[in-house]
Amino acid sequence: MKYRIITHVHTKYSHDSLLPFFLLYNKCIKKSVDYIAITEHNNIKGAVAFRNYCANKGNKIKVIIGEEIMTSEGEIIGLFLNQEIKPFQSPEKTVDEI
Repeated sequence: MKYRIITHVHTKYSHDSLLPFFLLYNKCIKKSVDYIAITEHNNIKGAVAFRNYCANKGNKIKVIIGEEIMTSEGEIIGLFLNQEIKPFQSPEKTVDEI
């Protein structure tokens, strides 16, 4: 079985995006996306909110809770998170928390 997966998306919950949920959802449906990782900058709020949005639409798109975390040496993306990871830590500490 093949799946269509998008692994790095920001929504209106990141400082560099204005993407509203209805546009993202409609584009995913149009492109037959099965899974999407929402990876906001330093928070998981958008991922959790989009997961709830998709649930209200019948769970046609599965949301992977992610975060693009700023470390002391650059950014790291964490996927399948249950809680936010504190930014500006060392890369090693960040990976340990993921």
